[in-house]
Amino acid sequence: MDSLVEVKLISEDISIGTFGEEVITEVSKTVWGERSAISSTEWTNAGTRGINPEFRVTIYGFEYDGQVVVEIGSAKYGVYRTYSKPNSDKIELYLQLKGGVSNEP
Repeated sequence: MDSLVEVKLISEDISIGTFGEEVITEVSKTVWGERSAISSTEWTNAGTRGINPEFRVTIYGFEYDGQVVVEIGSAKYGVYRTYSKPNSDKIELYLQLKGGVSNEP
């Protein structure tokens, strides 16, 4: 069953600081999406590549700018694959819990 969820799309803005150091700033945009389970075929295919998929979120394509981290609730997920639905203005983001992405509340 699909459910409507608030999705925070997260990207990083990298700039050079006063002393030449790299400064990383997190930039986020909040949108609404439909959370749904992944198919058994997707789970199997992802598993053969060492990916442990959690679920997918469908949002409008114009809202997505290639972000690789998504926050839903208090958990952060990595986007491991996207799929633009044919004859639709929506895109599916396939998500996994990923090392290096904090899931602290």
